[in-house]
Amino acid sequence: MKAKLILPIIIIAIFTSIVILYLPSETLQEGIFGLGGGNSLLFNVVVNTSFPEVPENLMVYKIIPVNQEEANMFAYDLARKLFKNLIHNATDGEVYCFADETSELEVNVPLGWFRYMKRGDWGLLRPQPLSEEEAIAKAKSIIEELNLTLPDTVISVNRGGSATAVAFRMRIGNYTADTLGVYISLGERGEVLCIEGLIYRFKPDKEFKIIKPKEAYEILLKYIRYGHPPKGPLVCFVNYKDIDNLIINKINIRYKVGGGYPQRTYVFPIYVFEGLCHCLYTPPGKYESFIGIIDAVDRLAS
Repeated sequence: MKAKLILPIIIIAIFTSIVILYLPSETLQEGIFGLGGGNSLLFNVVVNTSFPEVPENLMVYKIIPVNQEEANMFAYDLARKLFKNLIHNATDGEVYCFADETSELEVNVPLGWFRYMKRGDWGLLRPQPLSEEEAIAKAKSIIEELNLTLPDTVISVNRGGSATAVAFRMRIGNYTADTLGVYISLGERGEVLCIEGLIYRFKPDKEFKIIKPKEAYEILLKYIRYGHPPKGPLVCFVNYKDIDNLIINKINIRYKVGGGYPQRTYVFPIYVFEGLCHCLYTPPGKYESFIGIIDAVDRLAS
């Protein structure tokens, strides 16, 4: 009799364990989730941070288009300051290209983007790059010379090899803009290797109710689980999908440019999830940098 009872108890225990495994956690902090879509493989998620406190509403900003006269003035003024002996320039009214023997500049008006780059061998031979203080001071002087001063920025420095990159990212209220700003790469003697910028003028448009961090987290898992965007508008981007282990170390709100191509129309808030991930087809123990971006507002709402 006891033997007959043991088997049903074991089956019930196994079934209960499976149900618990797939029950949604109230906090959704970490767990094991099915990939779905008929795929029985599981992926494990560990969150090493708490969900951020967020306001009920955030402002969405509307980009102010640049007219042709303003575009010409900006592009040619930038070229005059960057080139001593301009050899070539061309434009189709939207994209401006300038070059001399060693450098080139491209200004894309619809995208609000420009890039100046030194061509050829950058000659990065100095074993000790610029210090952080030297790099920031030099980059600030370049920003002022080019009249690219931004109203409110977050400054960060990244050093790799003999090059030093200084980023001036715009801040909107209490939040950093994901791509808006100016980025300068300096060589071992402080020479400019690259200047890249994404700059727009924009004005407040309308406040939108933002989704809660928990909902953004659920959307992120759904995109990873199915390996492709679920039906409906694209509201999430992940740089890796075939994931079996995900470690989330940071969750925050930032602003992002979007709403059309090539002419961008809005600057709106997003959730950014950052951490590490291991993919199904990569060697054991090899983790990649992970980033997941989720719309914090419903851009289709009126």
